[in-house]
Amino acid sequence: MISMTTLDFLQGLEEAHRINSAEEVYRRAEDAGRLASRRAALAASHERAIAAVKELLRRPRDEPGGESEIER
Repeated sequence: MISMTTLDFLQGLEEAHRINSAEEVYRRAEDAGRLASRRAALAASHERAIAAVKELLRRPRDEPGGESEIER
C-alpha cells in the first residue's frame, strides 16, 4: 500500500497527461464541497514509491477482456 493524498494522485494524473490541471480539478472539487488533503504525502525521500505510482498512471487502460499488466 502506498500512502498518498488526493493532490498527489491528481498531480500524477497530470504528469501522465490524463488530466490537464491537477490544481483545477482540485479547485472544482473544493467548490463542490469536497475537501481533501492538499499536503503532499509522497515526499522526495520516497522516490521509488513516486516512480511506481507514476508508472501505473502512465499505463494504457486495459482492453475489455484483456489481460492486465499485473497478470502478465
